[in-house]
Amino acid sequence: MQLEDVILPTSYKYNKDKNVLYVSVQEEPKLDLFDQVMKDINASNDFPPDVRTIWDFREADFTSIDSKFEWNIISIKKKYPGRSNARLAIIANNDLSFGMSRMYAGLAGDFPQNIRVFRGLSEAEEWMLNGKEFDNEPAASYSGDSGED
Repeated sequence: MQLEDVILPTSYKYNKDKNVLYVSVQEEPKLDLFDQVMKDINASNDFPPDVRTIWDFREADFTSIDSKFEWNIISIKKKYPGRSNARLAIIANNDLSFGMSRMYAGLAGDFPQNIRVFRGLSEAEEWMLNGKEFDNEPAASYSGDSGED
């Protein structure tokens, strides 16, 4: 199965040269969608389950996301231990999605993942590809650039 063949309100693109999976969510995030995405990533033969991943929520609708939803995401995440060491960058360009993404990163603190939240693609890629750390910011709180990527 090719991950790009999955038809959901989510698109996937694996960049083999960068060894990064790009996941773009274009609608309201849903628990069953997240579970399906995690299954697809774990079932793919194109890359290991712990592939570095950039989750792009710039087109997602976060208006109905709350802390209960975030805890449910954490519960789903526990079903996929192969992803536990994946390095994750989350792109969220408005205040609501950025704040909820930071909440998720904080709740996921018990996982050995390195998760950062950014407002734009360029900062997320720089951190993902170069291992850039932002020493003056807690792990899940860097606000990134202006999000104009």
